[in-house]
This record gives sequence, C-alpha cells and structure tokens, in this order.
Amino acid sequence: MLSLLSLRGISLRNIREGRETVFTVDKEDYPAVQELLQKNGKKVAVVKDLSFRGFLQIAGARSGIFFGLILFGFALFIYGTSVTRYTVTGNENVSSDILNEVIEEEISFPTVRSEVELSCLKKRICKVDGIADASVFLQGNVLCVEVREELPLRGEEEEKDIVALFDGVLEKVTVFRGEARKKVGDTVRKGEVLIRKTDEGCEGEVYGRAWIGRRLVYMPTEIVTERTGRSVAEYGQSSGCGAFSLFEKEEEQVLLPFSVPIYTKKTVYYELREIEKEVNFEKNKEEIISRETEKLCNSLPSDCEKVKTWFFVKTVDKTTVLDIYYEIRIKLSS
Repeated sequence: MLSLLSLRGISLRNIREGRETVFTVDKEDYPAVQELLQKNGKKVAVVKDLSFRGFLQIAGARSGIFFGLILFGFALFIYGTSVTRYTVTGNENVSSDILNEVIEEEISFPTVRSEVELSCLKKRICKVDGIADASVFLQGNVLCVEVREELPLRGEEEEKDIVALFDGVLEKVTVFRGEARKKVGDTVRKGEVLIRKTDEGCEGEVYGRAWIGRRLVYMPTEIVTERTGRSVAEYGQSSGCGAFSLFEKEEEQVLLPFSVPIYTKKTVYYELREIEKEVNFEKNKEEIISRETEKLCNSLPSDCEKVKTWFFVKTVDKTTVLDIYYEIRIKLSS
C-alpha cells in the first residue's frame, strides 16, 4: 500500500510500521491518501496535525494552562518586587503610634522595593525621643523595623518609711537608719509602718512569717463554653472575626501550595456557645484541692521559705467555699 501511494507521486516521510502504519504526508496530499486507502478497505485517521492551524487548535485547548502560568509568574513578580505592609517590634516605652506615623510619612504602602530607602528610614526612626538604635530590613514583601530603646536614667530615690508587704508576725528586725516602730513578735498588717524615717534617713530589714491565702467559691452549676463545630479560617494578616460573637482562635504557620515555598499565618476562629454544667465538688474534692493548692504555691514569691499549708471547706445552701493557706518565711519590709 505504501508503494501504491509512492507510485501516485505522494511523498511519504517518518514511516513507522507495526500493527498500525504511521507516516507523514503533506496537507495537500491528504485527500488523495484518504480516498486511495478507503477504496482499498483501509481505515484512515489523523494522529497529529502538524500544520499551523493544528498548532493553533492545540494552543487554544491549552490556553487555560498558559494563562494560569502567566498569572502565577505575575504574582511571583509582584510578591518579589513589592512591599505591602510593615511590622514594628522592640518598643515598650515609645508609643507605636509615633513610630507608625514616622514610617508612613517616609513610605506610602503598598510600594515597590526599589523605592524603599532603608537608611533614610532608619535615620528618621533614630531621631524619635527614646530610641537608641533601629534595624530596618525587608523580609519578603514585609518591611521589618526592630527598635532598641534608651535606658531610663535612674535618679536618687527619695527615702520613705519602710512598710509591711504582707500580713504577718515579725521574727527579725534590723534598723540601720531611722526609728523602729515594731519589735520581734508583733503582728502587723500589710502597709503598716515598720521603720519610720528620721533626719538620718530610713534603712533596715524586717523578716517574719506571713500567711498567703486564696478563697474559691463553687456554685452548684457553672457556665462553661464549648465549640459548636462551626469555624472560619483566614490567611495572612488577620482582620478579626466578625462571623461569631463568641469564639476562640488558633494560629499556625502554613506552607502555601505554590512551586516557590511561601509561608503565611493561618488563623482559625472556632465558634463557642455557653452551656450550664453541674459542679460536683465532693466527687472531685481531692483533685480540686490539689490543683488549687499547686496554683497558690506557684504564685508565692520566689525568695520565700514555705513552712506549711492547710485548707478549710464549708458548704452553705449548696454553695461550697474553699479556703487554702500557705505559711511562709519572707522579708516583710519594702
């Protein structure tokens, strides 16, 4: 059959023979090839159209992919060449509003990276009262500003009367300057004067035993919150949750599904509802006392010596009152 086509003057190229014979012909020869093969009982099908028209048809079918690649490349270009927001860290005493005003006067967001003068912005920030130094750099499309504040000047503090920091009983009173108002064995209340200031000044140390307590009241029922199952997720800078009136949120860094690794913050808001739950104090008494005693212990001053602990439980009209105490030895003077 290939010989017959050749005798008809049809140019055949790229011939591959097997269960099916595949070859290439010029477009103008295709009608003659189709007619001759069909007359001889052969099936004819176009495997690939190599003409310009065929190329346009294939390109048109794949235009969505090309368009998507173009958009993705454009998004990467914008991400790599633009600055859309800024962050300020390290300031405690200097107001964030002042720093924000300086940054926004220097740079209009969003902007392109080439227009951001980091050195000029650093000089402007360092001129702000209370700022000792600043570090300004770009991280992705975010302008990061880290400031270091000046250390406050500490002048001489005016000496005042030394007063008790806790309720307690005095065990040791040492006066270097001033007049002692209490002696060993006296019981004092928080804020009571221990050493009075005189013309010589006021200096001394007072140690003793103090009692730190915590009272907890347990009603027959309590209001607790639980998740309803509804949630809303936000990516990037969170704008707050307006969908739920009562909610809790969880934040994490996630990797966006792009060919270039880009991390962003994901914030999930979970809707909550309030429900009334019965409280069985007697059933969980030991667990509650142990937990609350540990909490009180963790809240004690780090420089104290723990002497002992005890508790009282009483119930009035189904309401349970739990009092927990710690006796400690500590410096009582201010």
